[in-house]
Amino acid sequence: MEREICDPLSMAWQSHFFIAAKGQRSLFVFARWLRRLALVLAFVLVFGRCAMAEDVEVFEKGVFRLVYQRQGEEAVRLDDGNANGIPDQVENIAIQLAAARDVFHSVLAFPDPLTSERYAQTEGVVVWLRSAKSMKGQHGLAFSVASRSRYVPGKWLKMQIATNIDARRNPTPAHEYFHLIQYGQANFKNAWYLEGMARWSEDLVQRVPVLKKRELPGENVWEATYQASNLLWRPLAGICGGRTALPESLKTTYRYVDGSPVFHDHFISGAQAMREMLLCLHRKEKDAAGTSDLEMWRKKTQRSPANNPLIFECVREVQSACQRKSPQ
Repeated sequence: MEREICDPLSMAWQSHFFIAAKGQRSLFVFARWLRRLALVLAFVLVFGRCAMAEDVEVFEKGVFRLVYQRQGEEAVRLDDGNANGIPDQVENIAIQLAAARDVFHSVLAFPDPLTSERYAQTEGVVVWLRSAKSMKGQHGLAFSVASRSRYVPGKWLKMQIATNIDARRNPTPAHEYFHLIQYGQANFKNAWYLEGMARWSEDLVQRVPVLKKRELPGENVWEATYQASNLLWRPLAGICGGRTALPESLKTTYRYVDGSPVFHDHFISGAQAMREMLLCLHRKEKDAAGTSDLEMWRKKTQRSPANNPLIFECVREVQSACQRKSPQ
């Protein structure tokens, strides 16, 4: 039945022959057939329901549900080194996500988005693996609004990861999961904050860059995007200090399918400063919204330039707190 629904040509031909059987073989009938065909094709193009009804698979790992396909334009790579029936690409993305979630919450004490006030009613995180073409060149996307999925029951947080991503060499899964941590605390989407801080979070699963200590930038950083990580967030981590060692047990537990480690360094720097930033933004957002409906306020103001001074207040507060603890 699903295959018939997704076959516009057969639907149109069936309609045509049903009419023809009644003896109506005029040009008017043919025009009606063409119109039917055009409508069905338009439906398929808009809603993209064909080729997905039967081919979608879901891989479960902890709170994550990875939705993927083995065939067609959206197909993942099918290598299966451990012969467990799950493509290695899918499994490796799931492993990085699970490792990042474990460390961010159980070791670094970041607030869990799934237990936050905003997302307390969600089941977990649906991760849809999509082609680079569908992703329009982006490696990943994380969505701030929880919604229902047609692949798994319930209400879920959602993200998308491109099928050209190899998690062993690319920190996109951890980066996108960190966005969900950010959204759980505040919905500011000013790029210098949102993307810059998330780029810092990648240090968890890649070699940590060595940066010279530097003064923090001023308001000029508001024009940055990913570059804000090296301009502001990693320097802030350096000012605040505090390397957090990763437990040996986790380094042993989390390995990709080929045995290579998820964690390339033994520590991550500045986690406490980043955590305090998120907690500060959580307070600031509620103050800024005032008596307004918070979700409606978020939709209207999430990328507003008016957020920049407010976010920067938190940067200065965290910097001052760190300097009081460790005077230069």
